Amino acid sequence: MQGAETWARGIIAELRKVAWPTREEALKLTTVVIAISVVVGLFLGAVDAIFGALMHWFLQ
Repeated sequence: MQGAETWARGIIAELRKVAWPTREEALKLTTVVIAISVVVGLFLGAVDAIFGALMHWFLQ
């Protein structure tokens, strides 16, 4: 059981060293990630729709 306790103490010590972002930084970065995800999703959806239409046209 001592090994688990040492492991947990090591994790807590490392977490204290982390430079946590401020609330504003976290909000800005989250907004950037969501915006990029939406743009990439729209792009991939458009490419999929184009290829789907091409395959439908090709197979007819």
